[in-house]
Amino acid sequence: MCDDCSTDGSLIKIQQLAKQDSRIRVCSNPQNLGKVKTIQRMLKMSKGDYIGFLDADDYLSHRKIELQVMCLNENPEVGLCGCNFVSVSHQGQTIFTSN
Repeated sequence: MCDDCSTDGSLIKIQQLAKQDSRIRVCSNPQNLGKVKTIQRMLKMSKGDYIGFLDADDYLSHRKIELQVMCLNENPEVGLCGCNFVSVSHQGQTIFTSN
């Protein structure tokens, strides 16, 4: 997880999570770099077989990672796996569903 100079206490929260789960590594940008440069920084730091991104306003379906890993494992010629998305209002109503 990387904190890009947030002002809402996010860094403290992710540091607490990292203390509870050794798989979580925390980085903090010394200055606000924005999404693209932060992703580039995190890619350089990445380890493991798969890389995924989740923004603060994203909701992750409980099977998303499982299904994507299964797809990649069953199709070794595939190097990238994406998914559709649903845009939801603050009231929980579907605004748009990608296809």
